[in-house]
Amino acid sequence: MSANQLIEHKIIEFVARETGFKVQDITLESDLWKDLGIDGDDATELITKFSREFNVDMSNFNFKKHFGPEGAFVPFLVLFPSWWKSRRKLKPITISDLIKAAESGAWSSE
Repeated sequence: MSANQLIEHKIIEFVARETGFKVQDITLESDLWKDLGIDGDDATELITKFSREFNVDMSNFNFKKHFGPEGAFVPFLVLFPSWWKSRRKLKPITISDLIKAAESGAWSSE
């Protein structure tokens, strides 16, 4: 296994452990919010643990660009265009993004 494959495997295992998803269900293109449902406080916790475990400087990371606030899901919110509009503005984070950050040791400034 190459060094690149090793870090990919470790990050996928980390995300699986933290989210409860199966390793085989997580791909390099898996979006933390859309595919894995990570948002709010869960996102804060995951990114903080990721930073520690993979020694990644997250000082350039802006949570509000990628995740919404913590809160209970209210089904009727999907009927409001402003809710969807705010969601479309969020920049997705994929497993590949986490791998790049781990390889470089820092989250790239956006």
